[in-house]
Amino acid sequence: MESNNMYSRNGISKNVASEFKDIIIEKMKVGEHYINPDFKLRDLAKLVSLSKHQTSLVLNQELQMDFNSFINSLRIEKAKEVLANNKRIQIGEVMYQVGFNNSTTFNRAFKKNTNLTPREFVALVEKQKLREEGKKVPDFRIARNNFKIAEEC
Repeated sequence: MESNNMYSRNGISKNVASEFKDIIIEKMKVGEHYINPDFKLRDLAKLVSLSKHQTSLVLNQELQMDFNSFINSLRIEKAKEVLANNKRIQIGEVMYQVGFNNSTTFNRAFKKNTNLTPREFVALVEKQKLREEGKKVPDFRIARNNFKIAEEC
């Protein structure tokens, strides 16, 4: 009941908040606004016609994320897509393409969202693609940012 009171005190109902969650997700994915490194909470609020406070409330209550975590999760999903589909692309290049300006922030967000570093993710994707092609691939053991070839599969 406390959750419903929080919504009503801020001028939106729980049902409306749930609808705005869907609107926020759709607008962000379709428009890829998160790629803009200067995209802020006020920009998202304007995009969905809510106040900054209401937008933050929807993110926190409906997605259990603050604004930065939400934006970073979208950026990391895009980074994964780019890295998986472009074999020769540099990780640093992808970082900028998806809206990050800082490699430390990118690496931290990537690890938080995937439990892998970007390099580990690329190695895993490459290994999976080779296996799908029916090729023998070394069994990589991931050990603190370096790879060790354990055995031939």
